[in-house]
Amino acid sequence: GGQRGRFSGMAFASNDGPRLTNRTVMESETGAKFPPVLVLDPTDETDTVRFLGAGCVSHRNWRFKKVNDYAVGLYLDADQAYKTYKKKVPTPEAAREALLRPGVKKTIRVVLARETDTFRFAKRINDKIESSMAQEHFGDLMWLELWRDWMIEQGGYHTKLPKGVEIRMTWEMDEETNKDMITTEIRRRDRVLATKRIHSKTLAKGLFASYLGESPLSESASNDIAERMMNLCR
Repeated sequence: GGQRGRFSGMAFASNDGPRLTNRTVMESETGAKFPPVLVLDPTDETDTVRFLGAGCVSHRNWRFKKVNDYAVGLYLDADQAYKTYKKKVPTPEAAREALLRPGVKKTIRVVLARETDTFRFAKRINDKIESSMAQEHFGDLMWLELWRDWMIEQGGYHTKLPKGVEIRMTWEMDEETNKDMITTEIRRRDRVLATKRIHSKTLAKGLFASYLGESPLSESASNDIAERMMNLCR
């Protein structure tokens, strides 16, 4: 029952462009809430992304007990996605591939389910993407290192980030330079505590792939996200 309730209230219409849920969605494992719309730039209310789906990242402790680490929600510019991929994502595989391509603005919103050491948070992502990034473009590993070092400064070792803190990663085109840009923000309630912008398509793709590729999310959450992308682009 919990699985279904998590994503109720979805509505799709393609006559006036795409419509996704208008309700706040609660991720069932962690209880983290995901609003239907995120405003990315407080000075520009049109700079928004829409909720596509959510899941939970967990690990097993030494007693093999499941520990929830954080909830992860995916947001994207629904109008942009619809225009770019209309009738082009007939399968879940095509949908997942589309979500790892540049061009459509998208945001991963992580909500911490417990006190978190950002050294371990960054290491988990680093270990997943380092070798594939090196194969794609070895020179871009310096951007991964820069991102990792910045993340560790925000709450690694002794200063951990408290439960409920939000980490947002937004991948978009920088209009001034026409390059891919990944912006990482650490937020508490509605306050931005720290921001890092890096211009690297390989890093942006790597960070998104760490959640959407060989995904740490449950199969049902990954399938939900792919299915919604297919529905959106029908």
